Amino acid sequence: MILQDALQIMDDFTPEGDKVAFSVKYVTFDRTRKKGGEIKELTGVRKIGSGFHQKERQMINVQAPGNSRHPYPIHIRLILEFNGEKVFW
Repeated sequence: MILQDALQIMDDFTPEGDKVAFSVKYVTFDRTRKKGGEIKELTGVRKIGSGFHQKERQMINVQAPGNSRHPYPIHIRLILEFNGEKVFW
């Protein structure tokens, strides 16, 4: 799957008007804390808006299902799989 296709699917809505849920596998990266390189997998997450210039940083925020208010920031270039399919860019 091409990265742009995955990003378009993330922005889709269900017939009920909710954002679509998806699974994503990605590599962590945090330049500020100088850590990363872990492979993480999240399932049933939805893309949410962000409060700062993430588009310029090529990042998205996703939120896990349930009462979790914690967003997970993901660098789009570090996405390995989307809904079980390898992602290429």
